[in-house]
Amino acid sequence: MSKMIQKTSTWSLLCVALTSFSCIATTGNKSAETMITAMVKSPTTLSVDYVPKTALISGKPNNGKVIGILNVSGYAPTTTGPSLRFSDSAGVSGRLTLTSTISPENKFQARMILEGSSSTSPWINKGPGNLQGTLPEKVSFHIKVSDATSIPAGQYTDIINITARNQ
Repeated sequence: MSKMIQKTSTWSLLCVALTSFSCIATTGNKSAETMITAMVKSPTTLSVDYVPKTALISGKPNNGKVIGILNVSGYAPTTTGPSLRFSDSAGVSGRLTLTSTISPENKFQARMILEGSSSTSPWINKGPGNLQGTLPEKVSFHIKVSDATSIPAGQYTDIINITARNQ
């Protein structure tokens, strides 16, 4: 009996040894390398503030007057001009539409012009902005009346959605 156990043990050991060698050989013959990369973006929080400027005068020409300055910051350092987008409910391409809080039928349009520029504007509604390049840490836009019609007296407002793409 002792000889039989010894033979069985030797046989088991041989089987285990061969199986282990087979696994090692198989593993050794099939190898691959892979490189994993992950992009970790820093969190961004847009910050916007509005500074009112010139009051408009009813019945007088107001076209081109700066009614306020909109400051935007908090976007990623690589944000470019075309990726900063503005929209409002009126959806007029290249313009914001301000509506009277008392008489919603009274409206006027305004453009946003980059501070220090005479014509550089961001993408508004369906475009077409011409603001290019990487943006500085904070960007300021003059909001100018772009409507030659007479603007009735009252308080005007607009809700502007601001999106910084590729954040």
